This record gives sequence, structure tokens and C-alpha cells, in this order.
Amino acid sequence: MILYFSATGNNKYIAQKIAGLTADAAVSIEEYKENQICLKEGENLGIIVPTYFLELPPNMVSFLNDVTFVLPNNTYVFGVVTYGSTSGACGAHLKSVLNNKGINTDALFSIITPDTWTIAYDLSDPKQVNKILMRTEAQLAQTIEKIKKRKKGDFRTRQLPFFVKWIWDVAYQKARQTSHFHVEDSCIGCGLCKKNCPEKAIEIQNGRPVWRKDKCLVCLRCLHSCPEFSIQYGDKTAAHGQYRHEMYREVRK
Repeated sequence: MILYFSATGNNKYIAQKIAGLTADAAVSIEEYKENQICLKEGENLGIIVPTYFLELPPNMVSFLNDVTFVLPNNTYVFGVVTYGSTSGACGAHLKSVLNNKGINTDALFSIITPDTWTIAYDLSDPKQVNKILMRTEAQLAQTIEKIKKRKKGDFRTRQLPFFVKWIWDVAYQKARQTSHFHVEDSCIGCGLCKKNCPEKAIEIQNGRPVWRKDKCLVCLRCLHSCPEFSIQYGDKTAAHGQYRHEMYREVRK
């Protein structure tokens, strides 16, 4: 089983590609409703997760803590952390969470993807985005070969020690405040933001989205999926564009 969380499609694509080439199944943690994961002999347990402020997204932490795992002794357990600039302590954080569940992580990998944190990163140029996605493809192919051979070890790049999580978490908690979001007049009230929010933090009032929680994952799925690009975060995202992995199909041929 390949578990994943994907806000804008990068990790969904990676999980499905790995699953397709290893005779496995890719499952979103948002869609998995059971309280137990029970694997058969010879099956893999893979976890594909983005790096948020150098750490695991809180919803992945909660999912892993809440679910019960029943794994045969020969289960190959691996994690793939995706990143835009650094994989930070995300892999170490994942390994720590699994270790607390009594699960040993056999291998850790990292794969670069377009950084959808458009508060800081500009994704408005499709050519530049495609260059990054070509690197994604190359690293993914190398990762899949290692997974198929059940290679063990830490194969991450651009990682940082686990302790940086505690330093950066302060900044992450501030960034998670939904007061940073605003909605422009181009909003058509379609409700996709409410429907797609993994934290159920949005409701529609008078035809416009309103954040009913003080904090969210700040995954920016609402911003990148808005058909009118009406949802913004701060004052820089409007100039930095939207990103969805399926917008760049040519790299997947």
C-alpha cells in the first residue's frame, strides 16, 4: 500500500507512478476511512508526503498516529518526501512518527517538485516549472528502481537534522493562521475551496468563502484550485501564479 497526501497533485502522481510499477495500490489518506491497515506477506508500505516548513504536514502526523498497522515481518517500509528547496527534517520526522508506532523505516527518499508555496516561489513561467518537473521525473525513476529492489538506507538529498523541526515549527504555526487569506471580487462562489479543503476550514457565506478555523494546513490547495484565482495569501501570490500537476501533462508522456 502506498499512502499519500497531495494538495496540488505532485504526490498523487508520484504515489500512483510508484504503485503502478511495483504492483501496489496508491491510497490518499483523505479517502482512507478504516482505522486499521493490515498488509499481506510481501507487500510494501510506502508513505509519500510533501515537506511543509521542513516537517510533516499535521494531517499526515494525525493519520499515522490514529491508524493501527498490522505488518508482516518482511514488509518493506519506505518514505518519499517531496520538496521545493529542501527536504528539511521531513524524512526524519516521518521516521520518528513510525518508530513511535513500532515500525522500522527501511528506506527514505526525496524527490524535488515545483514548490507550491507561492508566497515565496514564482510558478508563473510554465517553462521553468517544466524544467523542475523533468528533474522530478528523473529522480522518481531512480527512486522506483531502488524500491523495486527493496534497497535499504537513507537516500535523501538536501535534508536537515531533526532538531530544525522545533525551530521552524514556530514559523509554521504563524503561517497556518487563516487570517492571511483573502478573497478577491472575481470569486464566483463555486464552493470548490470548501469542498476540497483537507481541514474543512472553509465555509461559504453569502456566496463567498470564509475561513471558519483559525488555522489550516496552509497547503494552498484552495488557492491553486480556484477556477478564477480569486483566493490569495498575503500580497505576493497573485503575481506568482497557480499550479496543479495535471496542468503539465507533457512531462508524463
